[in-house]
Amino acid sequence: MLGMMVASLSALLFTEVRSAAALESWGWRVPFLIALPLGLIGLYMRLRLDETPEFAQVAASGEHERAPLRATLRHDWRSILRIAALVCSPTMCTYVLLVYGPTFLTTELKVPAAQAKLAGFAAMVVMMVLTVVFARLCDRAGRKPFLIAGAIWVLVTAPLGFLLLHRLSFGFLVPGLPLVVIGEALMLAPQPAIFAGLFPTARRYSGVGIGYNIGVVLLGGAGPLVATAIVQATQSTYAPAGYLACGALISLIAAICTPETLRRDRTSTAS
Repeated sequence: MLGMMVASLSALLFTEVRSAAALESWGWRVPFLIALPLGLIGLYMRLRLDETPEFAQVAASGEHERAPLRATLRHDWRSILRIAALVCSPTMCTYVLLVYGPTFLTTELKVPAAQAKLAGFAAMVVMMVLTVVFARLCDRAGRKPFLIAGAIWVLVTAPLGFLLLHRLSFGFLVPGLPLVVIGEALMLAPQPAIFAGLFPTARRYSGVGIGYNIGVVLLGGAGPLVATAIVQATQSTYAPAGYLACGALISLIAAICTPETLRRDRTSTAS
């Protein structure tokens, strides 16, 4: 999310100080150059991280899975499907509102580019801050309630957010996107912990990786393409709100069917 914020801010500043021709000829390289040191920082942090106590315990005992992928698909397929469905709504929100949102505002609603990028940047700031706040709260109050509340929030506020965007007033435009991503923050905050709690330690990495990527690729990652297609098919610029609501409904059903993992034994957790 920090990388997306830096990229969004770079695009906003660049469009204000340089021409569109400069952006197309060489300016598009600037965010990539800024991202390089961030990538190195991320690599440094990853190399410095210690393994979790649960994994260290399994490694010391020698209880490794000889074929973790096969074992995960055989024993944990329900948890894989749960994760894919839980990822659906927040991924849709990210790609439709934060990635495609500024383009949608400029091409479909004819909002000035600077205002559209500012609305997207404001939504990213809101989501990043609230995700940290909600993560601390869900470690005390439980993770499942946040998943359910976030899905319901997106289900209700997606139409309201698009109503605000269509007012075409800067005062309504800026809160339009952040209003919906509050629900995304509610869902994102508990996801790493609850995903890890759905698998035993020996199959956790495989299970979370498969489920998460299925959800992103098949359900959420195609968001901009699907949103563009349904706008063209329906001739309605409100149609993406319905798409987001459908994703929220999928994640809501999955959240209701997902067990609470706050006080479960993470070493022996199974589907």
